Amino acid sequence: MDGLRFIAITMVLIEHFIYQYGKIIHAGYFGVDLFFVLSGFLITEGLLLNREEDMTQKKIITNFYIKRFLRIFPIYYLVLFIAWFTYPEFSNVAPWAFTYTVNYYEFFTGEYPPNAFSHLWSLSVEEQFYIFWPFLIIFIRSRKAVLFSILLVMTASLLYFIMYTNYVMLQARMFSLCFGGLLAYIKLYHSGSYSSNISRNSLIILVSAIILYFIQHNIALSVFSLMLVYLASNNAFTGIMKKMLEHPAVLYIGKVSYGIYLYHKPLGILITIYLFDPLWKSLDFSFFPPLEFNSWIVKFPLFYGAAVGVAYLSYRFIEAPFLKLKKRLAADKQVSRPVEAGN
Repeated sequence: MDGLRFIAITMVLIEHFIYQYGKIIHAGYFGVDLFFVLSGFLITEGLLLNREEDMTQKKIITNFYIKRFLRIFPIYYLVLFIAWFTYPEFSNVAPWAFTYTVNYYEFFTGEYPPNAFSHLWSLSVEEQFYIFWPFLIIFIRSRKAVLFSILLVMTASLLYFIMYTNYVMLQARMFSLCFGGLLAYIKLYHSGSYSSNISRNSLIILVSAIILYFIQHNIALSVFSLMLVYLASNNAFTGIMKKMLEHPAVLYIGKVSYGIYLYHKPLGILITIYLFDPLWKSLDFSFFPPLEFNSWIVKFPLFYGAAVGVAYLSYRFIEAPFLKLKKRLAADKQVSRPVEAGN
């Protein structure tokens, strides 16, 4: 899964730092959508597993939100407070950013969010999704009713997306999170068919994505993301792809991808204004004129490395202590379960 996070964050960075090529392959949409499907899968799987272990509804919900708080809030609000003092234009979007509603900023103001913070829309979508999804999964006791609810929400979102072609609102994008949720449901309650005939199932999903590409390419990318998560959840990657996704550097970048996503845009803008552009514009490109207009050749690896470096520091000194608390909660839950005879 961390290998897929690596792919997702790399696609986002290609979109933002190599825009002239990233937009051609819809790199940003694909990267964010892969994050959505992954989140929907992992969150729903955890909720369903806790439900099957007969934990109380209150305990499941409480644990869920505490863990989300410890994982997401610390560096998110750190970035916002830093932005408050370093980016004058942040004041325009501050109320929306602090309340995780950046994805509705354009709808209500008629303006785009400041570029350094426009990427926060996807985090807003996920947080808004987390508000109601746990209750839907936990408080509906019938398995069939849970499945029906997932399909209902997914279908309604798909129809809204098709009708209005909106890329940032919750109602338009939560179908991707539902894709992941549906996958988690099938994995838990239909494990036999889920883990057998993987090649056939993947081929069906892939062919569906190819067909959809000529009808609605964004939905096709969502279905392709679904296939990748399905393969990863079955540990079904082989050959070069498996080696790449399990490479230590790839796994680490995937592990800190949340920080990379959060920091990369404001960091990239600061580097561009105060370091990269002044140096680049001072160079003589007579030896190779095309290079002057393709600065991304240098900018992309530079900005990618800088984002990973900042995310590394953030993870080690800020996120890790909070994640230890999160792991302690999980350990406490294990200890609190009754021990069966013979175990």
